[in-house]
Amino acid sequence: MTVANVTEQHAQFFGRLIEESQQRQPMEVPGDILPVKDIQIRESVFQHRERGSGQSLYHEAELTKALQGLRSDEDLEPITVWWSGAAWYCIDGHHRLKAYRSARPDRHVPAKAFEGTLTEAYAEALRANSRTKLPMTPRERREAAWRLVMLGIGTKKEQRLNAGVSDGLIATMRRVRTSLKDAKPSEPLPASWWQAQCAAKGLEAQPYTEEMHDEKVTEIVEKLAKTFGRTLSNKPHMFWDALERYDLNLFKQMWQMPKEEGRWDDD
Repeated sequence: MTVANVTEQHAQFFGRLIEESQQRQPMEVPGDILPVKDIQIRESVFQHRERGSGQSLYHEAELTKALQGLRSDEDLEPITVWWSGAAWYCIDGHHRLKAYRSARPDRHVPAKAFEGTLTEAYAEALRANSRTKLPMTPRERREAAWRLVMLGIGTKKEQRLNAGVSDGLIATMRRVRTSLKDAKPSEPLPASWWQAQCAAKGLEAQPYTEEMHDEKVTEIVEKLAKTFGRTLSNKPHMFWDALERYDLNLFKQMWQMPKEEGRWDDD
């Protein structure tokens, strides 16, 4: 993997990790534990979930509560870490690590080391996210799939299985990647699947950007999570009825919303 293959958004972090791996300092075997402060987080590289989502915020809060309720000699499941050549990075267990930082910032935490290259660690982070009890959303799976395709990690089958998306979506992403690279070989690929689709269609950047959209969505999600916790997830029919009663027109619009290409997964 080279910095040239990575988008501008990820180039800084990938470049730093590549430089660290080239230092080739011997791995400091952690044994079974590591100090919380010694584990670094690079979510733009190893966290394939959307940061700030209500589900993630709730999960992190629940883990923090769980830690506070455990005895001092009890811990959560081990965090998977990867040695870059200069530091330890979390590749699985970001929510657990944040919970430890909040509840036990000066403690050691159980950890297990993943041995492999940066590319292999990147793919392992995605596999771990796909296996976890906290399911990835369709959007998260699409963006994870685009990252794999964008960076050329794995075969078509491996990309499909690791991201948990359809063959058709991977094929579409590969075609888009090829067309974008053929059209502008010297320019970095778009950071997100939404941006890639716009670029492939020759669309200019819209005044209302994806980042602006995500900020608004995150704001709404945080309010929902803070107000309702898991109630909406545990009682979807109640939420459905409440939404209809809240705004019948909105309810009808959502019901009739078309299944746009790449917007809703067809898995």
